Amino acid sequence: SYVILATREGQPRRAVSIRLPTDPTSHTISDDKLVPGASYTFQVGPINVHTHGPPSAASTRVLVATPASTSLSQACKQCLAKFQAICASHGSYPSCIRHNEVNEQFEACSNVGLRSSKDGLSCPSTDSGAHTPAPGRPGPAQAVANADGSVTVSWSPPMQGVATSYVILATRDSQPRHAITGRLGVSPRFFTIASDKLVPGASYTFQVGPINVHTHGPPSAASARVTIPLQSTTGVQTSCEACRVQLESVCALHGGYPQCKQASEFDEQSQVCTQLGLHDENGQFSCGSLSSKGWEFGQSKPGQPRTVQASVAEDGSVVVSWEAPSVDPALGEVTSYVILATRQGDMRHAVTGRLRASPTQSIIPGDKFVAGQRYKFQVGPISGNTHGPLSEGASLTMPTWRGQLPGADPMPAPVQGLTATVGTDGSIVLSWDPLEPQTVTAYVILCTKEGAQRSACTGRLGTEQTRYRMSRERLVTDRNYQFQVAAINGDTHGPPSDMTPPILVKPKRSSAENVPPRVVGVQAVYQNGRPVVSWAGVDSAQDRSVQYAVKYQLSGSSTWKWMPGGKGLGRPYLSLSGSHLQPHKSYRFAVVARNSQGAARESEPSSDFLYGIAPPHAPKS
Repeated sequence: SYVILATREGQPRRAVSIRLPTDPTSHTISDDKLVPGASYTFQVGPINVHTHGPPSAASTRVLVATPASTSLSQACKQCLAKFQAICASHGSYPSCIRHNEVNEQFEACSNVGLRSSKDGLSCPSTDSGAHTPAPGRPGPAQAVANADGSVTVSWSPPMQGVATSYVILATRDSQPRHAITGRLGVSPRFFTIASDKLVPGASYTFQVGPINVHTHGPPSAASARVTIPLQSTTGVQTSCEACRVQLESVCALHGGYPQCKQASEFDEQSQVCTQLGLHDENGQFSCGSLSSKGWEFGQSKPGQPRTVQASVAEDGSVVVSWEAPSVDPALGEVTSYVILATRQGDMRHAVTGRLRASPTQSIIPGDKFVAGQRYKFQVGPISGNTHGPLSEGASLTMPTWRGQLPGADPMPAPVQGLTATVGTDGSIVLSWDPLEPQTVTAYVILCTKEGAQRSACTGRLGTEQTRYRMSRERLVTDRNYQFQVAAINGDTHGPPSDMTPPILVKPKRSSAENVPPRVVGVQAVYQNGRPVVSWAGVDSAQDRSVQYAVKYQLSGSSTWKWMPGGKGLGRPYLSLSGSHLQPHKSYRFAVVARNSQGAARESEPSSDFLYGIAPPHAPKS
């Protein structure tokens, strides 16, 4: 099977389809899963039973069309109805907004004008000014890499249009561009990005995207490429680097080194920084190291770490150990290490911050890695701020299931024979073949709703239970679901069964035994020169709560409409009048009977009826 993955500009990649069959190799993604005005790239991920392969190369970037303002109003109303339907399945608005699918839907709806307030949700009128024009492009972004690993980005406002907020976009080497900040105010026009949002040693370019209320404009030209430095480890150097950051920020605000050097605040700050070892060479600031000879700038590279080993612990974490570089007077002394991981097919990246020189071992949490993927681990030595050569790599494959961890209970086999049927009450009945009793302690049912991630939809079920009835009240109506069953042995989960085919969860309907019978004998005629539609009424002695509703259709069209004033009728006829019926046009009519238990099936339509031209009276004798 296949799954389609979408990457919206500045957002993480996500699945926008359920599992698709291998044929045909095309699929149309509905517009309600995409944000108007946003740009996307798409990839296709292959799946062999339960094993995912690497996704395809990304498609060219496509821009999702933004509707015109008139259709924006319609799109907002449709979005509002869908949002309310999703919320209805999760309870009230305050509780449902915490669910991922609701947040995604609200984000999509807000782009077509949906607003939230204490009074609830609403769509603006088309002339309310909610759909504002796009702002112009800001001036080129300026980026300064600070010694503490942060980056200060500054920009100038757009020459055209109005921006009410900004967002900073970052592009790391060989990685897609992404938003690295939330919305920023219009003043001040600079922002420092914290070091924990950047990868030490990586190179970035930055752009600034303008926003006018909810309308995004074109981003600025990219900044010059900057490389993120690694933080220093000694107290004196840390103070010096902090001083350097402040000086570079001052220069960024004043438009560069020659201008900022004339500022009084630069003079005051530089005097303090010089005492901490800052060296200024025409605006190129650097920090030295303090020795018996005074301040020294530049350090020797440390040697290469040896004998790197990597293993998986019982809790799923990764233990990396190594030996320090050989002692060599010509090499720099190691003051810290950093561990780097390379996932097969991806870029190498740091998975730790700076580690102390001793001990030469580190435990990395397992949630930093993808189950079933192969990684190569290397150790990088650092002397002060100087990096040495990376160690040789140690490779391992992350476990897919807990049963692959050391000391775990044996992993149960996949469940076989799963079937799903829809009961007469709309519930879904799942049944499967039991496993050997000594290999399993429980079962769990997994649900995959169309467009959402798979999740457990039951707790642990006993081993004696191989049949389960799931009421439709636990599921979202008008959505497709696929089901799987997984076995559990102690704390070890087995691989899930094959997925069932998609099942559409239909809304609940009233019992057909208690609704009125279907109306018959619908006809439209002229009585005393006036047009009337009539039908055979339901016996009122049997059911006094029956009411009727009349629909009409222009002959030859496919659209049925409810007749104005034609609902809640207690009599089996209705006089025809009003501007909705045009003279010299032919119409057909149908009637629906309803009581407190629900509605009957719609009647057969009447014969064509020419409206507005009564037949002549018979001649008098």
